[in-house]
Amino acid sequence: RRTSPIRAIEVESGPCQEVVLEGNDIDLYSYPIPRLHDKDGGRYLTSHVVLTREAEKAWTNFGVYRLMLGGRNKLVQGRTPRLTRPRHIEQMIANCAVKGEPLPFAVVIGAPPEMMMAACLDTPEQSDEYALAGGLGLRSIPLVKAKLSDIHVPADAEIVLEGHIYPGEKAEE
Repeated sequence: RRTSPIRAIEVESGPCQEVVLEGNDIDLYSYPIPRLHDKDGGRYLTSHVVLTREAEKAWTNFGVYRLMLGGRNKLVQGRTPRLTRPRHIEQMIANCAVKGEPLPFAVVIGAPPEMMMAACLDTPEQSDEYALAGGLGLRSIPLVKAKLSDIHVPADAEIVLEGHIYPGEKAEE
């Protein structure tokens, strides 16, 4: 299935856009984000796919990363210290930082299982991970354009959290 990609299709709207919260209405504390272990530094999102898009390369990357709740409208991404090479998201963050630009992201909660699988695969840079996911699921994934960026998200996702990773902004996990 990995060698037979099926391209995603763009649709006008979807259930993921039925309720939109912006600005001061955003409160991540109101979501059931659990504290998984008593020694954890906070509450962590689980079972999600992080989409980041580098506009210059017109490439959207999928990933599954530790995301700790860092405030009512802030998430903190954890690093894996034993990696031998930077992950694609880290390369994208570095590329945007050089230009002094924020990197847009979308966190998809309730993504199709094939997107979750594609996010866990080690794919070459600039791969069409939407098509890879389609091949894994044997169907085109319907996508809608996100509200804050050019990222396309699954139209039938349960929840989509959007934002930006700003150059130089760091927090303790």
